[in-house]
Amino acid sequence: DVDHSLRLHHTRKDKTAYYLDRILAKRWRVFLALGIWGVLQVCTAGSIYALIARSSTDPSEREPEFTSQAWVEGVWDAWTFMADPGTHATVPPTAPQRIVSSAITMMGILFFASVLGLTVDMIREKMDSLRQGKSRIIETDHTLILGWTEKTVHIIEEICKANESEGG
Repeated sequence: DVDHSLRLHHTRKDKTAYYLDRILAKRWRVFLALGIWGVLQVCTAGSIYALIARSSTDPSEREPEFTSQAWVEGVWDAWTFMADPGTHATVPPTAPQRIVSSAITMMGILFFASVLGLTVDMIREKMDSLRQGKSRIIETDHTLILGWTEKTVHIIEEICKANESEGG
């Protein structure tokens, strides 16, 4: 007989936070999540920008339908705004397009700062691991001396003399 009265009921917020913690615990999952987030961000922002650009053009110059080419151009513009913040300087002088392009640029800055931060964290973690000697060593024909004393230099000299016959 199991008493289920002590079972905890977790809110959706608790479950979401727990799931996010599990994703962030593995490095490859973080990169995958960031990649998916970046693609969604570019596609969504590109769609919004394409719609804003379409609505900002003169109706007589506008295509009769929203085409896939217009969407592709919007996504490309969103990518360039995210990857190079200076490119939104060429946006036509309409307030909606400038506002949306500036928002996309800010999202891009935050996105790439996250990618850079994760990359720096991974490199720092690897460097710490190397400093602590946790990496695997695959070498042969080496002599390993553990510990350092005032006699270590003399021991190394003796080992060198002993290995001279083998080219060491």
